[in-house]
Amino acid sequence: MLKSKAMKRFTILKKTAALVFIFAAIVTLNNCTTTDDEFQDVINNPTGSGNCLENGARDSEITGNHGHSVFVSAEDIEAGAEKTYNIQGTGDHNHQITITEADFLALKNNNAVSFLTNQTNGHEHSVSISCNAD
Repeated sequence: MLKSKAMKRFTILKKTAALVFIFAAIVTLNNCTTTDDEFQDVINNPTGSGNCLENGARDSEITGNHGHSVFVSAEDIEAGAEKTYNIQGTGDHNHQITITEADFLALKNNNAVSFLTNQTNGHEHSVSISCNAD
């Protein structure tokens, strides 16, 4: 009989713990304040500004940069055909990135895109491209 009471208490404790966990999860999910519209805005425009089809796009970040830059014209974005860009800028050597049709589609929707350049002089760069604000 003592074993039976101990088993019942253990079962009650397990069920109570499960309910507390479920309740905590519901409260956490319910406290999320981001609306569907705000979430969609982040997806459509992660940089918070800019319109690629009106203003083109440019590098927003190049890791380990030493003079490289890239500009993607609004016309290239509208055309959407795969294209390779030189990003030499004021650097003493060149790197390249290739923007695919899928990347151009992301830019058309004002989304940032990222690339890894080819390797030159024993190094490469990660390049992020975002829409220009104006």
